[in-house]
Amino acid sequence: KAEDIYAQVIKDAKDAIAKLKAPQKFPQSGHASKGSATMLLADVYMTQHKYAEAVTLLESLSGMGYQILPDYSAVFSTSNKNNRESIFEVQYMQGVQGGLQSNFIYKFLPRTLDTKIITGVTTNTSTVGGWNTPTDDLIASYEPGDKRLDASIGIVEGAYNASDLFVYSADKSIIGYTPAPGKIGIPYTRKFQHPSETSNNTDDNWPVYRYSDALLLLAAALNEQGKGPEALPYVNRVRSRAGLAEIGTTGKEELRKIILHERRVELAFEDHRWFDLLRTGNAIEVMNAYGKVMKSTYKYLNPASYNVTKDRLVYPIPESEMGLNTLLTQNPGY
Repeated sequence: KAEDIYAQVIKDAKDAIAKLKAPQKFPQSGHASKGSATMLLADVYMTQHKYAEAVTLLESLSGMGYQILPDYSAVFSTSNKNNRESIFEVQYMQGVQGGLQSNFIYKFLPRTLDTKIITGVTTNTSTVGGWNTPTDDLIASYEPGDKRLDASIGIVEGAYNASDLFVYSADKSIIGYTPAPGKIGIPYTRKFQHPSETSNNTDDNWPVYRYSDALLLLAAALNEQGKGPEALPYVNRVRSRAGLAEIGTTGKEELRKIILHERRVELAFEDHRWFDLLRTGNAIEVMNAYGKVMKSTYKYLNPASYNVTKDRLVYPIPESEMGLNTLLTQNPGY
C-alpha cells in the first residue's frame, strides 16, 4: 500500500537526518547530507499535505549554509558542481572512467547525424535524440524579461533532410528568435549544454534538489496554512534572481497558482512538474486542457489521447510482476 511505502520512506529519512552531517564546506563532496535527507522528508510531507511539518524542515535548511546563487545559469555550470544552491545532485564525471559520465544533452537534442554545432564534437544522435523537448506551452509561460528562459532553452536552427533527420545549421538564442530564410528552429534544453572533450561523455550532474526548490516549497507550505504574507519573501527571492518584479499577492488561491507557475519555470526540465501537479490536485485539469490544444493542433492525434483520468495518475503493475506474484491486484483502470 502507498501509505506503507511512505511510512518506510519517512522512517528512513528521519534516520538519515539523525545520522548525517550538514555540509561542512562548499562546494560539497557530492555525498548525501543532513540537508538532502531533510529536503527529502519535507518533500514527502508536502505530498501528504502535512504543511506544518514541512515548514519546520524547510526552515532549517538556511542554517546549513544553503543559498541561491546570484546567477541562475551558474547553478548548472560543470565548473560549479555541488554549489551552495545544490541540496542534492546525482554525480557524473566525464573521462575515460567507464560509466561515470553523463550525456543528457545528446538525448535532449533533435535527432540528427551531427551535433557539433551544439556540443562541439561530432555525434550521431539519430537513434536517441528528441527527448525532453520544450513545448510551446512552456515557452509561452515565461514572463517577459525572465532570465531563466534564455538560460534554460535554446534554439537549434536547421532543416530536415530526406531521411527526416534534422541537419543543424546554427545555435540561436530563444529571445526574439526569428527563423532564417529556409530554416526552422527547434527548442532544446540548454541547462545541460556544456563543452565536453568526447561525444556522449559529458560532465553534467543531474539536479535533484536545489535551494530555490526548497524556498518555493516553503512558500507553498506557508500559503496552504493561510500565511500568504509570510510566504511572499521566499517567492520574491526566487523571482528577483530571475530579474522579475516582486509580487504582493497574499490571497491563498491566487498565490497558490503563482507559486505553482514559479516552480514550473524555475525547475523546468528537472523532473518536478508532474509531481507538483499531482500534489496540488491539478494533474487531470492541466493535462486534459493541454491535450485539447494538442488535438486541435495535430489532427492525426487519436481522440482518446491525452484523456487523463484518476486511474492514469499511477502506472499499471507490470505484467511480469503480476505473473510472479498471483496475490497482486492490478491497479484500477488497467
